[in-house]
Parts: sequence; C-alpha cells; structure tokens
Amino acid sequence: MLNKKLVFIFAITWTVLITYLSLATIDSSIGSTIRIPHKDKIVHFIFYFMFVFLWTNYFNSSPYKSKVGIVILLTAIVYGILMEVFQGLLTIDRSPDQYDVIANSSGAIVGWFVAKKYLQNKNQYKISH
Repeated sequence: MLNKKLVFIFAITWTVLITYLSLATIDSSIGSTIRIPHKDKIVHFIFYFMFVFLWTNYFNSSPYKSKVGIVILLTAIVYGILMEVFQGLLTIDRSPDQYDVIANSSGAIVGWFVAKKYLQNKNQYKISH
C-alpha cells in the first residue's frame, strides 16, 4: 500500500505535469506516427482521471471525504476549463478547445466514480480482514 506522503507527491507531480503540458509549446510531431483517432482527447481524459483519482486517494482519510471528493471533482472540472482558457490567453501556439473541456470533465467524472469504488473496496477489505 502506498503511504499518504507518496500519494501526495504523485498528486502534486501529476498536477504540475498537467499544467506544464497544457501550457507549454509541444512539438506537434511527437506521437504523430501513432494513428489513433482523437488520441489527444484520450490523453485529456487520462490526465483528469488520474488527477481526481490521486487527489481523492490522498484525502481519503479526511472526516469529510464524501464532500472532499465532490470538491476535488469540481476543482478538476474548473481547472480543466481554466487550462483551456489559459491556452487561448497565455500561449501563442495553443488554442482552447471545447472538446478538450468535455474530455477533461469526462475523465474527472469517471475518475471520481472509480476512486470512490476503489476506496469502498479498499475500506471493505480492511474491515473484513
């Protein structure tokens, strides 16, 4: 089992990675040989899925964990929207994309449900064993 400090480090690192990759100039030829339709949307989905999953796991021991989970979910959705807005305002070669917002939000929502189920199973396993 990962300890809380390690989960925190993963969550912070993941958040910084999302921010950097959302706002940095990325060579468009990277991954161009991989032919998967809408692969950038899959990446957005995974980014925000992991964002919510990691932060929800970190705050699992909070006495307000059900409310904290909703706050994390809403934070991820707002953060995804802000990253798209910032791409339009702060970068020269990036532009906001409403479908990225949908992919970000979908990843966050699915991440929340998966984290919730994972933590229920984890806590149930602790109680029964």
